[in-house]
Amino acid sequence: MEQKYTSMLPYEALRNAVIIQAAKDYGDGVPRLMREERKLAPLKKELEEIQAKVDRQNEKVMSAKAVITEVESFFRSDHYKAICTVDGNWMIEELRKETGYAG
Repeated sequence: MEQKYTSMLPYEALRNAVIIQAAKDYGDGVPRLMREERKLAPLKKELEEIQAKVDRQNEKVMSAKAVITEVESFFRSDHYKAICTVDGNWMIEELRKETGYAG
Protein backbone atom coordinates (compact mmCIF):
# COMPACT_ATOMS: atom_id res chain seq x y z
CA MET A 1 0.00 0.00 0.00
CA GLU A 2 1.40 3.36 -1.05
CA GLN A 3 1.58 5.99 1.64
CA LYS A 4 1.07 9.69 0.73
CA TYR A 5 2.44 12.51 2.82
CA THR A 6 0.10 15.42 3.12
CA SER A 7 2.57 17.48 5.08
CA MET A 8 6.30 18.06 4.60
CA LEU A 9 8.92 16.24 6.49
CA PRO A 10 10.98 18.43 8.86
CA TYR A 11 14.09 18.38 6.62
CA GLU A 12 11.97 19.44 3.65
CA ALA A 13 10.51 22.35 5.59
CA LEU A 14 13.99 23.39 6.67
CA ARG A 15 15.32 23.10 3.12
CA ASN A 16 12.48 25.22 1.78
CA ALA A 17 12.94 27.81 4.51
CA VAL A 18 16.66 28.09 3.72
CA ILE A 19 15.96 28.52 0.00
CA ILE A 20 13.21 31.07 0.62
CA GLN A 21 15.47 33.05 2.97
CA ALA A 22 18.34 32.97 0.46
CA ALA A 23 16.05 34.29 -2.27
CA LYS A 24 14.78 37.01 0.09
CA ASP A 25 18.35 37.98 1.06
CA TYR A 26 19.27 38.20 -2.63
CA GLY A 27 16.23 40.35 -3.36
CA ASP A 28 17.16 42.67 -0.50
CA GLY A 29 20.85 42.67 -1.44
CA VAL A 30 20.53 43.82 -5.04
CA PRO A 31 18.89 47.19 -4.29
CA ARG A 32 21.33 47.73 -1.44
CA LEU A 33 24.26 46.97 -3.74
CA MET A 34 22.95 49.36 -6.37
CA ARG A 35 22.39 52.09 -3.76
CA GLU A 36 25.89 51.69 -2.32
CA GLU A 37 27.48 51.64 -5.80
CA ARG A 38 25.68 54.92 -6.61
CA LYS A 39 27.15 56.43 -3.43
CA LEU A 40 30.60 55.10 -4.28
CA ALA A 41 30.78 56.44 -7.84
CA PRO A 42 31.20 60.15 -6.96
CA LEU A 43 33.70 59.26 -4.24
CA LYS A 44 35.79 57.33 -6.76
CA LYS A 45 35.67 60.30 -9.13
CA GLU A 46 36.71 62.65 -6.33
CA LEU A 47 39.53 60.30 -5.36
CA GLU A 48 40.75 60.15 -8.97
CA GLU A 49 40.76 63.96 -9.13
CA ILE A 50 42.66 64.20 -5.85
CA GLN A 51 45.12 61.55 -6.99
CA ALA A 52 45.73 63.49 -10.20
CA LYS A 53 46.44 66.63 -8.15
CA VAL A 54 48.77 64.68 -5.87
CA ASP A 55 50.59 63.24 -8.89
CA ARG A 56 51.02 66.71 -10.44
CA GLN A 57 52.28 68.15 -7.17
CA ASN A 58 54.63 65.21 -6.68
CA GLU A 59 56.11 65.88 -10.12
CA LYS A 60 56.75 69.50 -9.09
CA VAL A 61 58.40 68.35 -5.85
CA MET A 62 60.58 65.87 -7.71
CA SER A 63 61.58 68.55 -10.20
CA ALA A 64 62.53 70.92 -7.39
CA LYS A 65 64.52 68.16 -5.65
CA ALA A 66 66.35 67.48 -8.91
CA VAL A 67 67.41 71.13 -9.07
CA ILE A 68 68.69 71.00 -5.47
CA THR A 69 70.57 67.75 -6.15
CA GLU A 70 72.11 69.19 -9.32
CA VAL A 71 73.23 72.39 -7.58
CA GLU A 72 74.66 70.47 -4.62
CA SER A 73 76.56 68.25 -7.07
CA PHE A 74 77.95 71.37 -8.69
CA PHE A 75 79.17 72.71 -5.32
CA ARG A 76 80.95 69.39 -4.73
CA SER A 77 82.41 69.16 -8.23
CA ASP A 78 85.97 69.68 -9.45
CA HIS A 79 84.67 72.43 -11.72
CA TYR A 80 83.41 74.37 -8.68
CA LYS A 81 86.73 73.83 -6.90
CA ALA A 82 88.55 75.14 -9.97
CA ILE A 83 86.59 78.41 -10.03
CA CYS A 84 86.06 79.07 -6.32
CA THR A 85 88.09 78.73 -3.13
CA VAL A 86 85.05 78.52 -0.85
CA ASP A 87 84.45 74.95 0.34
CA GLY A 88 81.46 73.50 -1.49
CA ASN A 89 80.11 71.59 1.51
CA TRP A 90 80.32 74.74 3.60
CA MET A 91 78.44 76.60 0.87
CA ILE A 92 75.71 73.95 0.87
CA GLU A 93 75.38 74.09 4.66
CA GLU A 94 75.16 77.88 4.61
CA LEU A 95 72.53 77.81 1.88
CA ARG A 96 70.53 75.23 3.83
CA LYS A 97 70.66 77.39 6.95
CA GLU A 98 69.67 80.47 4.95
CA THR A 99 66.76 78.74 3.22
CA GLY A 100 65.67 76.47 6.06
CA TYR A 101 66.11 73.40 3.85
CA ALA A 102 67.06 70.36 5.91
CA GLY A 103 68.06 68.24 2.93
